[in-house]
Amino acid sequence: MNSNLVAMLEHKYFKSSKEISMTINNCEVRYIESDSNAIIMIQGDYHKSVDLFFNIDTLFFICFGTYPVIKNLKYNGENIANILNKFSSDHQFDFQPALSADPVSLINQNTIDLLKSVNSTPLYALEYVVSEAYSKVITNHRLTLLLHIIDGFLQFTYEEIKNNRDKLKRTYKKNSNSTYLVKVYYICEKYIFPYLPNCKLLEVLNIKEFDFMETITSTRNWGSHLYEVEGEDKVLFKGKDIIIYFYILYFALRLFMCEKIGLKFKNEDVIGYYNLIHDYILWLGNPNNHNIEDYKSVNYKIKCFISEMQKLSNSEK
Repeated sequence: MNSNLVAMLEHKYFKSSKEISMTINNCEVRYIESDSNAIIMIQGDYHKSVDLFFNIDTLFFICFGTYPVIKNLKYNGENIANILNKFSSDHQFDFQPALSADPVSLINQNTIDLLKSVNSTPLYALEYVVSEAYSKVITNHRLTLLLHIIDGFLQFTYEEIKNNRDKLKRTYKKNSNSTYLVKVYYICEKYIFPYLPNCKLLEVLNIKEFDFMETITSTRNWGSHLYEVEGEDKVLFKGKDIIIYFYILYFALRLFMCEKIGLKFKNEDVIGYYNLIHDYILWLGNPNNHNIEDYKSVNYKIKCFISEMQKLSNSEK
């Protein structure tokens, strides 16, 4: 086809060797993927083509956790790569797992329609908070913004708030007047807590489920409004703790967005990620004592083995 818009992308999760064609929003789309690269060709008028490309790129962001590198972007042969900073992700998030690697399930009319039905403001904020442009922003501010994104995504009705508050009370035998805590509960109850039996994430953090949610809520209130809270132990101040909570909640919001666009993810991928964070926490907490049996992920088992071998080598010198 004679393509008007041509984009060349690069990402480590472009692993398949596929070529597909489809019609989306009255534009003809051709997609070719091979060896960490992808080419997207869209035939349509300028505004429709650019809008559709950015939507497809956002689907990749949700699926991969970071944006593909845009190596080339042209319309009718003219370079149009003067795009926003949000399309360049901070490399510290490159370890985020892919939640689907199948372009057929990702790029279609249904996922585009579902994406466009999502409140765009918190989604844009989610893209920016992990962007390269935000990489120099202090960590606690990035977490504060992420915590506001939860609020933005969950525009609950009065009945939804009441139902989730009642469920929260039944589960933990505690009352709360905080609407925000109810929203945190919704995210945790769907995208974090079901996986705890496998990954022991809160166990290694030495915190209970309700206290975990209360810590998130108190940190948001303190960071955003300087509200007084009962005891500083309910607010995240240390950089290490802030990073850990960020990694957990950012991934949970990716799962939330996957469901919003109808993208099914595998439980083993979710457990694998939370196991990785479990091991990250364990490694930070025990810098000089690494028992390989305590680790769950292959990455950290290898890291632990290398560390112990280095210790053994040094002791023999």
